Amino acid sequence: MAEMNGRLPERWGRAPVKHGEWRAEGDGTAKPPSIKPNPVLRDYWTFLEKQTRGLGWRSLPEMPAASEIFRPKVGSARGTSGGNDTDIESTNGGVTEPEMLELPANRIDGSWRDKEEYLGSHYALLREDVISPLRDAVTEVQANPSMTESNSICIYENVCITGFTFSRQGPAARVCFSTMRAKKRIRWEQSTRMRTGSIVALSPSHDLFRRQCRVAVVAARPMEGLQQNPPTVDLLFAATDEIEIDPLEKWVMVESRNGFFEANRHTLLSLQKMMTERFPLSKHLVDVEKHVQHPLYVQASPSFNLNILCSPETESAELDRINVLEEFPSALKTSLDGSQLDALKRMLSKRLAVVQGPPGTGKTHVSVLAVKALLEKVGDQDPPLIITSQTNHALDQILRLIAEFEPNFIRLGSRSMDQDVVKPRTLREIRQLRKEQGTMPKGNSTLRSSGHRRLNQIEKELKAILSPLKAEDPPLPAFVFFQLGLLSQAQYNSLEGDADEWVQELEQNTEFGSIASWLGTQLHVGSGTLEADSIEFEFEELDLEFEQLKELEAETPGVLNDDEGLDRLSGTWFPVKEPFTAPSSAHYPERIIKQALQAEDLCQIEPELRGAVYTYLRKRAKDIIRANFRKKTYEYLSVARQVRTGAWEEDAALLKESKVIGMTTTGLSKYRALIASLKPKVVMVEEASEALEGHVTAACFESLEHLILVGDHKQLRGHCSTHELEGAPFNLDVSLFERMIRNGVESTCLTKQRRMIPEIRALLSPIYERLDDHESVHNREPVPGMGGVNSLFYSHTFPESLDSLSSKCNKGEADMIVGLFNHLVYNGLRTKDITVLTFYNGQRKLLLKELKALPNVQGSFVNVKTVDSYQGEENAVIILSLVRSSTNRGIGFVSAENRICVAISRAQRGLYMFGNSMTMANGSTLWKRILRNYRDNIKNAFPVTCTKHGKTIWIKGSAEWGLINGGCQKPCGSPMSCGHTCPLKCHPFEHSELRCDQSCRRNLDCGHACLLKCHVGVCRCKCSPSPVGASHIPQKPIGPPKRLPPRSENPPFAKTVEKANRWHEFAQNEAAGILKDVPQLQGGGDSLGSALHSEESGGSSGRTTPPSGEDLVHKVVTVKSSAMRDVDGSWRYKHKEVLSLGQAQSPMKHETAQPVVVEAPSTLGPLAESPPLQKLEAPTDSYFEKSLLD
Repeated sequence: MAEMNGRLPERWGRAPVKHGEWRAEGDGTAKPPSIKPNPVLRDYWTFLEKQTRGLGWRSLPEMPAASEIFRPKVGSARGTSGGNDTDIESTNGGVTEPEMLELPANRIDGSWRDKEEYLGSHYALLREDVISPLRDAVTEVQANPSMTESNSICIYENVCITGFTFSRQGPAARVCFSTMRAKKRIRWEQSTRMRTGSIVALSPSHDLFRRQCRVAVVAARPMEGLQQNPPTVDLLFAATDEIEIDPLEKWVMVESRNGFFEANRHTLLSLQKMMTERFPLSKHLVDVEKHVQHPLYVQASPSFNLNILCSPETESAELDRINVLEEFPSALKTSLDGSQLDALKRMLSKRLAVVQGPPGTGKTHVSVLAVKALLEKVGDQDPPLIITSQTNHALDQILRLIAEFEPNFIRLGSRSMDQDVVKPRTLREIRQLRKEQGTMPKGNSTLRSSGHRRLNQIEKELKAILSPLKAEDPPLPAFVFFQLGLLSQAQYNSLEGDADEWVQELEQNTEFGSIASWLGTQLHVGSGTLEADSIEFEFEELDLEFEQLKELEAETPGVLNDDEGLDRLSGTWFPVKEPFTAPSSAHYPERIIKQALQAEDLCQIEPELRGAVYTYLRKRAKDIIRANFRKKTYEYLSVARQVRTGAWEEDAALLKESKVIGMTTTGLSKYRALIASLKPKVVMVEEASEALEGHVTAACFESLEHLILVGDHKQLRGHCSTHELEGAPFNLDVSLFERMIRNGVESTCLTKQRRMIPEIRALLSPIYERLDDHESVHNREPVPGMGGVNSLFYSHTFPESLDSLSSKCNKGEADMIVGLFNHLVYNGLRTKDITVLTFYNGQRKLLLKELKALPNVQGSFVNVKTVDSYQGEENAVIILSLVRSSTNRGIGFVSAENRICVAISRAQRGLYMFGNSMTMANGSTLWKRILRNYRDNIKNAFPVTCTKHGKTIWIKGSAEWGLINGGCQKPCGSPMSCGHTCPLKCHPFEHSELRCDQSCRRNLDCGHACLLKCHVGVCRCKCSPSPVGASHIPQKPIGPPKRLPPRSENPPFAKTVEKANRWHEFAQNEAAGILKDVPQLQGGGDSLGSALHSEESGGSSGRTTPPSGEDLVHKVVTVKSSAMRDVDGSWRYKHKEVLSLGQAQSPMKHETAQPVVVEAPSTLGPLAESPPLQKLEAPTDSYFEKSLLD
């Protein structure tokens, strides 16, 4: 409730702190805080180093192993070339074969046996949720290796390693790849492919997941790399002993479109770590104890300052210290209603506070007040309050409100969308500013300083290991083979020392070294790079809008730290490349090659065998290089963790100075060790019902005394990547918030809503037993152009269909919605005050495309959202597209009660629903109950009202929207400021917004009529090439021509009106072309005018006055009806100066049986109105009740 939050009194705020400013304490001497070794942080990183075997789920590695992704085919032949030809390898730090967890049931009723069963069950379900989509994708590719991409699987071919970036996360392999199996070109900047944090599976091209698999996570997706041809991306292999380095090896890479590993990665680690910690609140979370005690710190000091709730006039000294363990005093005069006061008291006095807030009841406002009251008790030595939420949007919203009275807050995670208030308070921004100010915490940061030095040294050693594969080097020299123990001294000398005896024979290869000379014609030189993909394909259809993609990335912090961001890795780059090859050793038995290598003098080997020998040596060398690289990488990662620990010790010193710390629930798990080191006592979880239980459980730090959960389990639940885990027996989508209420744990529900007008709120009666209206909702302005109809269900039978991505859509329904949207904008409603909601992404894309094509709204923001992305939002008018319309009884997730609740509760002033009421009632019990209560507002024609004449027009089909300009069918007929008569139908907007496109036709001094348009402002005839000034004498008084303002100043409908007039000009141009082909219409002088005049007067010459603009248009339409077509791209959006000719078929697609009758504007009569339909024909009261609603 913005207006309520805005009333938070400034007088209770602390002294302002500039963004990132460090404030000296005591005598004001600027001494930066010191850093001390943090045992909590060091214990956490020590925990990550350990891989204890034999502890079941507690032993599983952080990253999924290949054995969790696929099983090798039984009886498959081993690979015969390149790569690692052993069976599946996945040691993951010493754990060779991770146990495949048996999925447990999620107990949502009653208590758990113990802490380990509780944590272990949620761990197993969360891990399965993010791994199974990739496992299913690999299984499908394994069964059909040559398959093309599907709606759920991305497949990339010819994947090659091109180098490594030595980042602080580890050496990341940069790979280039082909997208040919997509059969489409990819719009990478608007694609969800290869998101940072996604996991992929790789298998050698010759194996195709028969025996070999590697797992990697996308470390970064630099856009400049993805937009190359071929594209590139950075990968971190899941385990050090799965790292590959061979630039010649080609792989196939598989990605699932459904799962997102990064969303659960850190929560899984947190649950494992919690098994080593004390578990506060286990009495309620595990044992499900219903009675909740008070927090220990509240028991010790139960007084709170509640003057923060009062206006200045009602403040009272006795409210400065109120014991929240007792009843609130009667002297407490506040704008909060009774349920809000009860909720606030619970938030302040219960160690587990569960508060349910139905739509519009002000739960965020109460949360902010609770934070304000809690901050009044926080001392300088107390730890900060922790606030977390499921989405970045909700987090930014509550932090912005908190900033009004407590500016000393810090946000973890740099993807804030609030650029003004919250973004400058991110940890990254504050850290940077403190460095510039020289006030960063100082102290014994040996971990970081010594770690950096050691890390740089290891990086040099890793580069030395890879140096034989350096991009610009010649073929692997004999010295490399000698150093790796693959050649003896004598063999090396035979190539290098005695080379003079034979090198002259192959002089052409001497520039590449002795090995090249020794190989002779066996050496093959290639480009060493992947060929570019074909660009003949069409672009891939977008699965998400660009803005939504960015928000999606923001919700899930990447594998990188905030200093590196989501788009690129920081670190030195080392390219690898091997353009030189030789014949494969597979053509010779291995014993032949080994026998040849017994020779002391390699020059004695037959020339035709040398290529195979070199290939064999090269493969052995790469195996040794890879093994050395893996071993050294393990050491690199260990030191990198030390560096991270040192960096977090500095961050902990910064965070300790703040009063509030905010982050998403994903961020809470990611930074759990950092937060735990602060020993927080209070955690508030906003949107608690949207977060999966494991994510909220991770907030139970050992120091926690007070957990506040705020949400509404009847709205959206948490999202599962694997739909099979939703519902019984796994119930992964049931939040901790819902489970507590389900089991009768103490809670408070808010009961008075301040968002919806009463008739919209009444729709929620089947969902909420009690939801009352605040007095502020009774005086909302009605929706303009609707004649007091502020809510309606338009029922239709337009058939549903599927788009190219198999998402549901409904073209007929979309057309009706576009017409309504246009009508509302005509009547002065701003586009930003309208939100179009739908359950399906396919329908969202269709609606967005059609709405953006409307001349009325071009250049304006159009808000089209899926229901799932609109939780917590609201707008003045909501148009809801239900899409489903078929004879089948199923309606998919449109029947999900949580989604229905969100969909119908977002509107403040107007709610207009479009769908097939019979399909809805047949497919959902809840929809049946809603429609039964709403039966008087179900129509199969849409009523709109002309504000000028008070006339109601019933729109049956989408084409009929084009017969009105936001008003009715009567011609406007009013004079414009230029003196011409307005050619449009009745319209609600002012003539000052019009540009007159009618012909000027003024008589000039030369005796000719002006040939220009009225709005030009100057005159010209055919005998005067230059514009004529004011020397002409107009036929009638005409005011100054009105011009449209620049586009940025245009009202939303100005462009549409311009287009509506432009068809006159188009018709005249068409007619001019017709005259060339119609002899009887040709004539001298003003050919067009005289031809039309002759036809008008039946050939008489009595009329000498040029025809008016209306006459011209009428005659042109009479001559050629097609002259009207495609003036502004679509008949559906035309403003009806257009008419059918006699009994000819109308060019408009009209749902009514009779063709639309069109006449010139001057002679247009009123369109026959459809009689108002009180309700749907089929569901009359008796039929409705008997067939559907009993």
